[in-house]
Amino acid sequence: MKLTAIIFAFFMVALQGLDVQDQTVAATYDGYVNEMYSFMGDDGTSYDFSDVPAEVLENYDLTSEEWVGKPFKVTFSIETDIDEEDQEFEVYILKKLVPIQ
Repeated sequence: MKLTAIIFAFFMVALQGLDVQDQTVAATYDGYVNEMYSFMGDDGTSYDFSDVPAEVLENYDLTSEEWVGKPFKVTFSIETDIDEEDQEFEVYILKKLVPIQ
């Protein structure tokens, strides 16, 4: 019975990652504040990313003021993580940036 429960738990964790889908929104870059890259969606939603892929930073130095106020198509995924108090929280993962002309 324990083995069945362990196998079930393993598959539930494995399947949880399968429903992660990329999302793309139009958003304006607000800047790099408190080690977070912040964007404001056209609908007023705030999108904050703690990590940005190296290939994005090679094209856009988001720590400079150059890109603040510029519109982008932002592609990202949302994953669920668990903190030290066993509470779930969402982590936004930036995948791709494309400037909107």
